[in-house]
Amino acid sequence: MWKLLAFGGFIVVVLSQTVPDIDDDNILDGDTFKHFKNFQNKCKVQCSAGEAGCKQRKQNFGKNMKKMAAWNKTCTTDDDCHHTLGWTCFTGHSKEELQMASVGNFDWRTTGAVNPIKDQEQCGDCWSFASVAAIEITSNYVNGRINASRRQYSEQWLTDCSTTNGCDGGWPSNALAYVQTHGIPRGAADTYKGIVTSCPKSIALEKPVSAQSDLTGNPVTIQQFVLSKGPVTAAFMVCEDFMYYTSGIYSTDCTETNPNYLGGHAVTIIGYGTSATGVDYWLVRNQWGTGWGIGGYFQIRRGKDTSSIEAWGVTGLTCPKIA
Repeated sequence: MWKLLAFGGFIVVVLSQTVPDIDDDNILDGDTFKHFKNFQNKCKVQCSAGEAGCKQRKQNFGKNMKKMAAWNKTCTTDDDCHHTLGWTCFTGHSKEELQMASVGNFDWRTTGAVNPIKDQEQCGDCWSFASVAAIEITSNYVNGRINASRRQYSEQWLTDCSTTNGCDGGWPSNALAYVQTHGIPRGAADTYKGIVTSCPKSIALEKPVSAQSDLTGNPVTIQQFVLSKGPVTAAFMVCEDFMYYTSGIYSTDCTETNPNYLGGHAVTIIGYGTSATGVDYWLVRNQWGTGWGIGGYFQIRRGKDTSSIEAWGVTGLTCPKIA
């Protein structure tokens, strides 16, 4: 085809041709690969040729597309069949992943591994609280510490000692990486003070984090992780109305250009659900005390990247068994 490009007042004629859709992994045929690329774009699936995870996703997609084609063919001759199938954001899933995604509601509080709501007070170390909450819940569950035997870790130590910015903000991913490398003390060993203090030179540390995963940008992957592995940390944009939230599913799509924009905030996603009216939401743990929100928690619209909750930094972690 011909394309006309204008450069500095001159017209340049460029001859180009359509590049065929070819799967560099040689897993999907041309037509199926076209569908897969559309699937990637619509469902925000990151997949690079040669990667093991990408190859598995393509295999799942191809297998499920064949199943759907066979179903649709059979359905045309079955008087009791009145629907057709096509690819969706679940078509790249394995059967096990589909089983996880079919669970409509989940709440980590039902496991007994979740500690009471905390309060960061006037210090901007939300990143520390979000990280510690995810660590506590996951580690407690992995190690069978529920209800009265739950363990707490020190937000104060992380605020004072890690390479983030103390009360001036930070990213949970950096905090989790610091804990993975250096460890963290229990909460009683360095209690919360609400201000930055000096880092203790001698204190007993545990290593409850062995790995972390970047889940940013894919709500289905986030949902699967929350269900099968543990809570995740998330950052999002806060506008003024969020400060006064008391109940319901928060739906303001706050951006930096909003005149009521206040800044970023880090929290912990501990579950998800769907309202009676069909609105999907994340169940999120905040750290502003129990007098805010729904006893310290809130719900925010899921799958719409509301206020960048799914795209501004979502991190999952892996916790080992420790004494």
